[in-house]
Amino acid sequence: MGKILYIDDSPLMLDLVSATLTEAGHNIITAPHAEKALEIMDQEKNIELVISDQNMPGMDGISLVQRIREKPENAGIIITMLTSDTNTELSAQAKKAGVQGIISKPIDKTNLVKVVNMLLKTKKVS
Repeated sequence: MGKILYIDDSPLMLDLVSATLTEAGHNIITAPHAEKALEIMDQEKNIELVISDQNMPGMDGISLVQRIREKPENAGIIITMLTSDTNTELSAQAKKAGVQGIISKPIDKTNLVKVVNMLLKTKKVS
């Protein structure tokens, strides 16, 4: 089974999302910032889905997605953004960077699990 990498600078969000997806049967790896996420991406195998916060200190979510997409071996990884910033310009930038979807904060746990399951199912079908 593949892994999900979740990146967020909020310890509360890291715990909430991690617990929610773990309870739903997913294998979750968390990172408190983008730089740590890039380290994990270099070390871990079988990452199928990356969920990133947009607003983080240092490197923001879109910049992180661009860095992930620079490597050809990451082309098949699904990336979605979890953010409270829902303006259309951000959405356009995120999609251009390689984000397949945006999940709005505050999260609804049931909806989060449904979206993650749908994204992973889509990957297995294609």
